[in-house]
Amino acid sequence: MKKILIITTLAASLLSLTACQKPDQSTEQVKASPAATSAPQSVTNPLDVKVLKASYNLPACSGEGCVQVDIQRLQTNKPWINQFLDQKILALSNVQLSEKQPTLTTLQANVDRFVQAAKQDSIARGAPVPYTMQVTPEFLGEKGDIGLFKISAAFYSGGAHGSAFDNYYNLDLKQKKQLQLADLLLPEQQPKLYELVHQQYADWVKQNDLSADLSKYEQDWPFKLTDNFTFSEDGLVLAYGQYEIGPYAVGMPEFTIPYAQLAGIIKPEYLAAPLQLQKMQLQDPQPDVEKDASPRAD
Repeated sequence: MKKILIITTLAASLLSLTACQKPDQSTEQVKASPAATSAPQSVTNPLDVKVLKASYNLPACSGEGCVQVDIQRLQTNKPWINQFLDQKILALSNVQLSEKQPTLTTLQANVDRFVQAAKQDSIARGAPVPYTMQVTPEFLGEKGDIGLFKISAAFYSGGAHGSAFDNYYNLDLKQKKQLQLADLLLPEQQPKLYELVHQQYADWVKQNDLSADLSKYEQDWPFKLTDNFTFSEDGLVLAYGQYEIGPYAVGMPEFTIPYAQLAGIIKPEYLAAPLQLQKMQLQDPQPDVEKDASPRAD
């Protein structure tokens, strides 16, 4: 089975989304709906987020085995957020399909290389191989001065199954940086958080009949805290990727620690549920899209 590795090299920003077929040149306004519980009101300007949807310059293709590419981006009223998310999207689209690590250049170059790999694979197999690439960013809402984002990605390049990613990004709107898990913690409280999440991990192992012996299972799939986290209405959510703490069959598990259990462990400003936690209310598509927004490496 061919494994897909994602190169985490970051490149400069702004994506150009053009298509050989007529693109859907609509933008969708994204607003967050109020959550049931409240958090401190943000002192910064509220985030204004649009989803820009389009496909890319793909060669003409019909019948079986055509490469499918669907990549979106977000346009906000914060240029530094646009650049940050565009870099993440560009890196995710830079799929490694061979031993040689690809150079991070432009989104179009990444797509072209993906299409070429599919063509070569189909020739080698003597049958069409329907490669697919999908990268979908989402605005999840705001929590005080934190913007909550998620980028999901899915790839297939032959083999028994594809690969998928759910990456969360919590952006401090005042300090203009991504929050890490350590930024949330009170001094010397990491062991207590570890204990809370590890207990959920142990329960998850048991509930999924992964092993009757937790210590033996953990030798193969060791548990660790992760910087891939977000905030929900119920608590702090830690998300794990495929093959990170279990085999492919278990998917991408997430563990939620209720805010009540986090008192005295994380800083008070992070204890309340997000004021605006959206379920992606898409409103009033606009007719124009940004032009010439292709990310290139410096």
